Parts: sequence; structure tokens; C-alpha cells
Amino acid sequence: MKIGIIGAMAQEIEILRQVMVEPKVTELAGCKIFEGKINNTRVALLQSGIGKVAAAIGTTLLIQLTQPDMIINTGSAGGLDPDLNVGDILISTEVRYHDVDVTAFGYEIGQLPANPPTFSPNEQLVELAQKEAKKSRLQCGFRLNL
Repeated sequence: MKIGIIGAMAQEIEILRQVMVEPKVTELAGCKIFEGKINNTRVALLQSGIGKVAAAIGTTLLIQLTQPDMIINTGSAGGLDPDLNVGDILISTEVRYHDVDVTAFGYEIGQLPANPPTFSPNEQLVELAQKEAKKSRLQCGFRLNL
């Protein structure tokens, strides 16, 4: 199994890069991809740059060049909730755009034409993440609509 991990800025991926064993670095289109192992798991760590376009370009490159089995996003997520702190871990069960408004054409706020209003991750990956979080020493909780 290979896990792809995406972060926009060097600061968001630095701790992971430091524990990566024998990283191989690829630089392309303003992105850096570090491939190696973390805890004996193959990892492709992407530093994409800031913004949705940079994330889309980087994610496309990550998939094409490394073919990960799953992709995890790490970073500040824009600091959307004042109750969240650096180091908090969120497991998304549903995501939506927060910077799109085509309601004048009959769509929900955040919905793009020809797309659903929300997107859901793979249920098995959500269950696995929740199971591992509960096994850890991390404080866990459940919240809606961050």
C-alpha cells in the first residue's frame, strides 16, 4: 500500500518529511514530491503550493507519478473554526465548496453545476481513520458543519 499525503506549504509537511526514510525528491510544475517510507509504509508526500489550482495540479501529478492507494490532506484548512488548534486531526465524512455561489441558477450554495452539493470520501477509509484515532492517545469527538 502507498499513501499519498498532500500539504500546501513546507511547514505543513515538514514533520512528516523529517521522519521519512530515504526520501527521493521529484520537482515538477512548482510541486515537490517526496517518496519514501514512514513507519514501514510507502508514502508519497506532496508539497503542492497554496490554493485550489496548485492543489489540483499537485494532486494530478501525485496520482500520475506515484499511483497512491489513498490520499490524505494535511494542513491548516484555512483555519475555518476558532475552536480548532494546530495539531488537531479532522476526519471528514462530507466536504463541500465554501467559495462558490451559483444559487441564481438554482444550485445550492457551494454546489458547482453538474456536480453534487457535497462530496463524500471512501467509507472504508473513514472507518479505518476513526478506528485508528480511537486506538491512539488522542482525544476524539464528533462535530458537524465546521
